[in-house]
Amino acid sequence: MSTALINLPVIKENNQLTKFLDTVKQTMIPLVPEMMNFVKPELKLGFQKITVETTFGEYTDGGGTKRKQKSNRDIYEVDGGRYSLHLSKLNEIAQAAGLKITDSKPIERQNDPKDGRVSFIKHQMKWELRAIDGSIKSGAVTGEYSYEEDKHRNFKEAQINKRRNFAGSLAESNCMARVINKAISKLPQSFTLTELKKPFLVPCVIEDYSEMLKKYPEMEKAYIAQKIGLAGFLMSTPEQLSNEIHKAHEDYEKEPVNEEPKADNKEVEEAQFTETTADKIKDELHGEEIWIDPNMPEGFDVKEWHKIQAENFKDVTQKERTEAIEKLIKSREYKRVNNTPIEQYPVHRQIELIFKLRCMRPVK
Repeated sequence: MSTALINLPVIKENNQLTKFLDTVKQTMIPLVPEMMNFVKPELKLGFQKITVETTFGEYTDGGGTKRKQKSNRDIYEVDGGRYSLHLSKLNEIAQAAGLKITDSKPIERQNDPKDGRVSFIKHQMKWELRAIDGSIKSGAVTGEYSYEEDKHRNFKEAQINKRRNFAGSLAESNCMARVINKAISKLPQSFTLTELKKPFLVPCVIEDYSEMLKKYPEMEKAYIAQKIGLAGFLMSTPEQLSNEIHKAHEDYEKEPVNEEPKADNKEVEEAQFTETTADKIKDELHGEEIWIDPNMPEGFDVKEWHKIQAENFKDVTQKERTEAIEKLIKSREYKRVNNTPIEQYPVHRQIELIFKLRCMRPVK
C-alpha cells in the first residue's frame, strides 16, 4: 500500500507530542502513549511510518466461482470482518520501535509415545525496549505449539499434519507475536479493513546529545575526544586536552582523503551541497530567507524542521524519492546544471538536495 509521506518530527516534550498526535490521529494509527516521561534532554522521540497492504487477490473455487482471498502478504482475516497482522508485518513494526530479542530458546518439548512425533513445544523469548526516560523495559514471554489443540480447531487433517512438521517454528512464531504485543502495548491485536488503510505511527527513542554539548562546552570537548579515540582524555587537564585535540585535528588534515566519486565524474551543484548552516543556505538562496513551512508545529527551528522532513525520505523507495525531488524542483523552478538522472546519486546526496529545495520558497 502506498501512502503520501507526512511530516514526522522529533519530539522532546509532551506539549509537542500532544499537538503532533492531534494532527495525525485521523489519518494514522498512533502506537504512542498520550503522555511520556521526558526527563533526559539527550533522549527524544522519533517516529516511523509503516503501511499495510489492504487489497486481496481472487481464487476460483471448485464450482468455478471467483472468490476473494482472506489473506495477503500483510494481513489475514480472523472473524467478524476483522483482520490481524502477519508476523512479518509485526516484525517490521518491532524493528521500527527498536525492540531487541536478548534470548530465544525452546524450554519444553513433548513427543507422542506411540509414534515419537512431536505433540507439544513451548518456546521462550526475552526482550528489551528502551523507554524515553532512559529506562529499559524488559520481559520474558512464552509461545506454544500443541498437536492436541490443533485437532480441536477447525483444521483439515492434511493441515494438522503439515503444521506438525513445523511445530518448532510455529511455537517460535507464536512466541514472537506475543512479545511484540506485550512490548508495544498500544498495538491492537485485530483491526477493521478501514482502520488498516491508515498507516501505523511507530515511536522510537533517539539519542541526541547536541543540546547538552552546546550547554556544557567542556563536555563537548570530552565527547569529541572520545569519538576520535584520544586515550585518557578524562584524566587530562583542559589545556592538555585542547593540545591533544588540535594535534589529532592536524594529523587528520595530513591524512589522504578518499573522496566519494561524483556521478559521471562531473562537478554537480547538488553534490556540493553538504553544509546545513543557515548562513550557507542563505548564500545558496542569494540572500533570501529560508522558507517557513506553514505546516511546521510551534517550537521547532525552521532549518531543523526542513532537515527532519528531508530525512524522512531515507527509507522510502527510490521511485518515491525521485518523484518527491522532481516535484520540489518544479515547484521551486530550480535549474539543474546537468541532466544526470537523480537515481545515479548516492541517497545521502539526494537527501541533501531535498533539504536544499525545501529551504527555497515555492514559486507562486
